[in-house]
Amino acid sequence: MRLLFIFEIIARKNHLTQMKNMNRIYTAILSVVFLFSALSHANAQETKTTEVSTETVKIDTISIGADGSIETATIIRKIQKTTFLPDFIYNIRPYGSIVQVSFKDWAEGGINSVAWAAGLEANSKYIFKPFVWENRLELGFGQNKSNGESLRKTTDIIDFETNIRYGARVFKPEFVATLRTQFAPGYDYDTDGDPQISAFFDPAYLVQSIGMSYKHSEQLEASLGLAFREIITDKYTLFSDDTDTDEIESVDFKTGIRASGLLAMNVLDDIFFKSRLQLFSAFDQLDVWDVNSKNTLHMRINDSIHTEVGVYFLFQKNATGRLQIQQTFALSFGYAFSNI
Repeated sequence: MRLLFIFEIIARKNHLTQMKNMNRIYTAILSVVFLFSALSHANAQETKTTEVSTETVKIDTISIGADGSIETATIIRKIQKTTFLPDFIYNIRPYGSIVQVSFKDWAEGGINSVAWAAGLEANSKYIFKPFVWENRLELGFGQNKSNGESLRKTTDIIDFETNIRYGARVFKPEFVATLRTQFAPGYDYDTDGDPQISAFFDPAYLVQSIGMSYKHSEQLEASLGLAFREIITDKYTLFSDDTDTDEIESVDFKTGIRASGLLAMNVLDDIFFKSRLQLFSAFDQLDVWDVNSKNTLHMRINDSIHTEVGVYFLFQKNATGRLQIQQTFALSFGYAFSNI
């Protein structure tokens, strides 16, 4: 019986050795096939690889020592899914939110109010190698109504950016154009009579830039380039007029430097942080920088409900000369439409 047991161990060991050799051969063949497949698709489409599952396939005994110790081999299989991304990728998310507060016989006092907001966030990416064309659009509008006050807007934004990059390297030349303006008239509620100080496309901020970009991933990128900036106004020339001249300018044109950066990261599984920074400085005032910085913390409750905490910094010397800060906390309802 002991002799048969020894022969069984030897036979199993030889069988495991053969299996290891076959696995090496299969691995080599699959590696070669994968290499040629990757090379053939390198100039065709980008891929997206995600891990689906990891499981233990088999645990075998390799040898039994004289002291009774057992050596085992564990075979673990990792299943991955590779998807070829389409040449055109888009993601569109409309959203809306409403907040209502009502009081009746409330001893501590309070003001009835209702606030609403709606918007759209859209991104697209078109790959026609060696070029990549990306677009970003943010639309938002909201109002608030309180007792004894007129309907006032709380948010109003049209923010569009388009860029074309050349090449597949980390550093690549690019062209960027941005537009920032608003939908509705704006009023100065701190002044008697609530005078109107802005309107649709009045003012409008446009920037065009040619330079270099660094894109490590979709979560980290930066760019620097020569830029042209225009502030276009119609009636409300406060934003474009040069007070050092006798004329009233409705267009403020500057040549200078544009810099931008993006940082996006997952804090937790359903918590996502994004920070976007845009800077501009004219050559005749390199000690003064226009700052546009938006920082948001998205918390996903489910596919349709999101919570967002945001801090928005805006500085433009010829507008107010002070750092403008907007803080938001919103519970929004929306749904994303995407082809990936």
